[in-house]
Amino acid sequence: MSKLIVIDGYIGQYYFSQQLIRNMLGEAEKGEHIQADISSLGGQLNHGLAIHDMFAEHGNVSSKLYGFIASAATLIALPTKTRISKNAFYLIHKVLTWVDEWGNMNEDDIDQLIEKLAKQKDEVVKMTLVCAKLYYERAKTKGKSMQDVLNLMKQDTWLTAAEAEEWGFVDEVYEPSTSEKINSAIENSKIMAMISAEGMPMPPRQKTSVTNPNTMKKSLVLPQLNQVLNITELVCDAEDQGSFMSEDFINTIESELENRSTQINTANDQVLALQNTVGQRDETISQLNAQIESLQQAADNAASLSTENETLRTSAQELSTQNETLQTQLADANSRLDLLVAKLKHVPAAAAIILQADKDPSAKSDGPDWNTIDNLPHNKYVDNN
Repeated sequence: MSKLIVIDGYIGQYYFSQQLIRNMLGEAEKGEHIQADISSLGGQLNHGLAIHDMFAEHGNVSSKLYGFIASAATLIALPTKTRISKNAFYLIHKVLTWVDEWGNMNEDDIDQLIEKLAKQKDEVVKMTLVCAKLYYERAKTKGKSMQDVLNLMKQDTWLTAAEAEEWGFVDEVYEPSTSEKINSAIENSKIMAMISAEGMPMPPRQKTSVTNPNTMKKSLVLPQLNQVLNITELVCDAEDQGSFMSEDFINTIESELENRSTQINTANDQVLALQNTVGQRDETISQLNAQIESLQQAADNAASLSTENETLRTSAQELSTQNETLQTQLADANSRLDLLVAKLKHVPAAAAIILQADKDPSAKSDGPDWNTIDNLPHNKYVDNN
């Protein structure tokens, strides 16, 4: 008989903690076989190391790894007889620690923070080395060095089941049963969502090699797929009840998809270039429109000036006409004045004034010139008699 322990979630407090596993092991008989089914992305290092040591001390523990096994979950399986599903993925990495420092700091605060982070770094380095030694105990059986293990932890990359076996982290790769495949697929979909949420690297897609590669049934032939593969037709045996493609076909499809992706990227670049060209032309059109608007404004101003010039020309013509009229009126007044002066010369008193004006045109008259009047012949005659 074996006691089954399933660890399929977070390893740590309130979940699959060291206390929970200790209680489960305490319920088992001394030396009783323990079967641990593990599918977990890991959790807290202290709980992982504690469970690792508990399994090691118990001594009769087998583990079955399926789905995604990462971080602390890999540690707890190391001291056990380990089998891993060929569809599983395995990941180890350097120890992580939480860093949450922010806000305004002066130089003293920054120095303190640097000192604090340096201390944290030293502690994390120690923890990473402890974990690396545990992995190395298995990896050295495959000819791996301690530095190889540290480099793999630094890469923080997913290993396939076969690769995990090559590193010595697991003892055996097994073929899951149909029910296990279904459960594993369901579990994997959940874990994939968790991986994405945690920001962990996504595992690569495994390629399935078919030993007796059949192609699709005639009823499922896709002209588009035939065109992509550049073949005449995908066919299969009449007895075949499934739809399969060989690895070569899959590689061909992937290659074509890459080509199409490259073409799409090239087309996107061309579209972007055209958009830039259109944008430049739009800017040029805007500049031309602005120039047209400026020229139109200048034309409107010129038209306004032309109207004003025409108005001034008309006013000048009117003033010229008025001047001619005034000149005519002035000439007429001068003629009348000349006629009046000619008539006044026959009047004795007026003639004296006119004669004085003729002698000195600039002289101003303050009244009659009595000397001139007294020297008139008829006045002298009166004065002498």
